[in-house]
Amino acid sequence: MKTAQLGSTRIANSNTDPTNQKGSTISLFPWFGTFERLLCFALMLLSWMPMEAAKAGGGGHSSSAPTAPINLSATPMSSSEIDLAWQDTAGANAQGYGVQMASSSAGPWTTLAKVANPSLASYASTGLSAGTLCYFRVFAYNRNGTTYSSATSATTLAGSVCTYSLSSPSASFGSGGGNGTFSVNTTAGCAWTITGIPSWISGLPTSGTGSAALSYTVAANTSSSSLSATLSVSGQTYTVTEAASSSCTATVTTSSSGGGTSSGGGTVNCGTSVTISASPSAGYSFVNWTLNGALFSSSQTYTFTANGSGNLVANFAANPCTYSLSAP
Repeated sequence: MKTAQLGSTRIANSNTDPTNQKGSTISLFPWFGTFERLLCFALMLLSWMPMEAAKAGGGGHSSSAPTAPINLSATPMSSSEIDLAWQDTAGANAQGYGVQMASSSAGPWTTLAKVANPSLASYASTGLSAGTLCYFRVFAYNRNGTTYSSATSATTLAGSVCTYSLSSPSASFGSGGGNGTFSVNTTAGCAWTITGIPSWISGLPTSGTGSAALSYTVAANTSSSSLSATLSVSGQTYTVTEAASSSCTATVTTSSSGGGTSSGGGTVNCGTSVTISASPSAGYSFVNWTLNGALFSSSQTYTFTANGSGNLVANFAANPCTYSLSAP
């Protein structure tokens, strides 16, 4: 029996001699050589590779979008951070994951991150405001589409309550002024303000954050009156006082309303003791000293500290007449 060979296949020829056991081999396609065989093999290999990749679950060659993440949770960690975690259901069919945030469950949604990492299953959202309600959702994606998880929400923790204290409540200076310091004590991140700073105090800031050591300068006082200022530091008070100038002068004059004479007074430095005296005339008695019509002293001779100028008036009154009778 004769056979024809196609590649390595042998087929029977019905016209051959059945007694011929050797047979013969003929080529149906005499042009089918080594090059054609290699080309055929390469085409078969190329068609086989994608099918095997699909069987293995290769995401890059999948014909469908990834399944959506599930069990999304949001946990507040601080006043500015919420941590997210979810369960992956897509496996290698996901090219990566993304996280979106919104102020309501209906959106609009803002993408916070998109990472080409099929194993990503957590994310920390930072830089948020204290006590803020935030909505989140997670999406999985590949070249065939994007799928979204259900939305979940969480509220950042409330900011810490700020309390304040000062290292000292007050400071006093002589008339020459000087430098002073005090400290503001509070929690890191807590803001404070200072109000009520007068023109004669310089160097203090009007605001700051956290604990701070502050310094300031008090200018010399050239007035005859002492100075005082109470500063408000975020609900706390700090009082600064300064003495009157020692270089000021006071002029004290005396006069009489009649019925006597007065003496003493003069121009002296502020803070200096001054003595005044009144002498009634015959038939008069001393009553008092007045300053601008108001009682100043009832002592005929009086010593006081002069802190300002003024005219002191000595007041006298006539003695009542007395009579006596004798028998002739």
